[in-house]
Amino acid sequence: MKKTAKEEKNRVLMVIAPHNPKFNGRSILLSDPELFESPLTGEAGTTVLPNVENTFLNNEVRGFIEDIIIERHFTVESAKQYINHLCCLSFICKGAAYKNAESFSEIGKNIFIDDVLTGLREHGYEVTKRSHRRFDNIVRFYEWVYEIQNPHNGFRFDDDIWRTSDVIEKFHPQTGPRNADHIYFNNLENPWLKNAAKHVFIWQIHSVGLTTDIQYLYFLSHLDSFMQENGIQDMSHFDRDDAEALIEYLHGRLPSSSTYNHVLGAIEEFMKTAALRHLEGMTEADVFLKTDRRRKPKPDPHPYSDRELSAVLKHAEDLSPICRDALIVLLLQGYRSSDLCAARILKPDRTPALTFDEDEEGGGWMIYLYQYKTRKWSLFPLQGAAGRILSRRIELSKQEYGQDCEYIFAFGTDSHLQTEYLRRELRKMVKANDIKGDDGKPLQIGNLHRFRQTVASELIRLSNDPEMVHVFLGQVDDESLGHYIKISDAERMEGMKKIHQENDALIHNIGEDTNVLDDKTVPPDAGEKQLIPLSNGFCGKPGNGICSHANACLNCSMFFPSRKYLEVYLFQRRKLSIAKTAAEMEGYDTIAEHDENMIRKLDKIIHAIQGGEAV
Repeated sequence: MKKTAKEEKNRVLMVIAPHNPKFNGRSILLSDPELFESPLTGEAGTTVLPNVENTFLNNEVRGFIEDIIIERHFTVESAKQYINHLCCLSFICKGAAYKNAESFSEIGKNIFIDDVLTGLREHGYEVTKRSHRRFDNIVRFYEWVYEIQNPHNGFRFDDDIWRTSDVIEKFHPQTGPRNADHIYFNNLENPWLKNAAKHVFIWQIHSVGLTTDIQYLYFLSHLDSFMQENGIQDMSHFDRDDAEALIEYLHGRLPSSSTYNHVLGAIEEFMKTAALRHLEGMTEADVFLKTDRRRKPKPDPHPYSDRELSAVLKHAEDLSPICRDALIVLLLQGYRSSDLCAARILKPDRTPALTFDEDEEGGGWMIYLYQYKTRKWSLFPLQGAAGRILSRRIELSKQEYGQDCEYIFAFGTDSHLQTEYLRRELRKMVKANDIKGDDGKPLQIGNLHRFRQTVASELIRLSNDPEMVHVFLGQVDDESLGHYIKISDAERMEGMKKIHQENDALIHNIGEDTNVLDDKTVPPDAGEKQLIPLSNGFCGKPGNGICSHANACLNCSMFFPSRKYLEVYLFQRRKLSIAKTAAEMEGYDTIAEHDENMIRKLDKIIHAIQGGEAV
């Protein structure tokens, strides 16, 4: 029960302060073996302790630091990070409420969180979905103080507000702590729904633990309102007619398709789980259809043209080094910008995410990348230029932010390049150099996903293997590839028909003489040579033996290009241009010169094909 103002005022506060005098000074030694089980060795390092103006509050901060080091045995690195983050309290706790408080627990949590967010942002610390550790650590300190000042009696099912720590301890102790410190059922007015929601929630905790996404309780409030307005006591007789009425009700309240789909999905999940658990008052009928979700048509992709990309690459030097590197890797690999910017140096098992396999021909770069959309780690092959850039970026990040730096594109020990920052830099570069799009207007950098669309569209247009393309892009399945195809159904069918015919002809005529080709690409002196079909042309070398130049056909005197592979040559040229730019920026003059020679050969082939000449 909530305390009255008088009871709150007369409440006796626990005195929180460090017992060890080493935590009362200006700083502590990180090499002190009395404080740390594995202290720093070598040169003795110190870290400055937080200093809050109010003595009561300052003692609570020092007491927390003593607790994590002495009682909870935090490592030197973790303790140093907490201390560094808590130093921000010196400028956060400037208001009158903090000057007169005897404990942080006297400050309401919502007020404290607002003050923390405001203070951090005013001093240049971004708090975003993927850069929030500083904010989280400060809030965890507050919750530690609040727990001491507000002792509780453990979990009780009948309470409408559950303390997260109690729920974890009782139902899923192996689950780590979560940012949400309370679970609220008091916004549900229907007694049956409130009771059912608690049972479902407990069953979910038993099954998968307490997830950070507990918004489904908020989503159920829409179902609660619908039941209240329609006099529905429970869902034992809930049928398709009721489901359609609920859908109409949600349509009127939720104009956003995304929110509507989330709410409907949460209600459907709740009903299925309750039915599976045979909860009293819940129908076991499946009353929802797939068509109940709102489906918005995906807009056609709008990839950048060759001319637009060339203009961007020409002025890439105007970008900051970290943004320039990120742009080059985006153009080479086609990753989601959010995944690349947040790429981690280490995998969850603390082994390097970026590796180089010398057994691969020419050396093979690979990277484990966490995909936030699919919520999983995936292994991707890297082009050489991309691998070298990421390797160098790791070295730079560690040099600037220390060996415990977490991110490849680091902006701090525990923060990384934000996609919005990269987008801003690109816009400034485009504006400063007056770069125009194909429509004659200033080139639009509205969404970095457009770079992924560019790479994906090229791969789809050139490849007959959707499985390979969706794996390369990190898609869940090849159905998503339709988002990147900018052609009509008729064009797609006609194009696939032509591809199948060409493939059938090539397979049927392997080993036959030159008359298998129905274009003007065969050199006049080819005679009766047997031409072997390749992925981008034909090889005139005899079929027996091994070709040591198989990966560099453009340098092979026995290679004959074909006009039917113009798109492949254009794609090769684009990739070589990006790789050449990357090599020049890194100072690899030999690689850049090699790429330039390859570009000249491709230009000669492309010019001949586009000019109608024999190639």
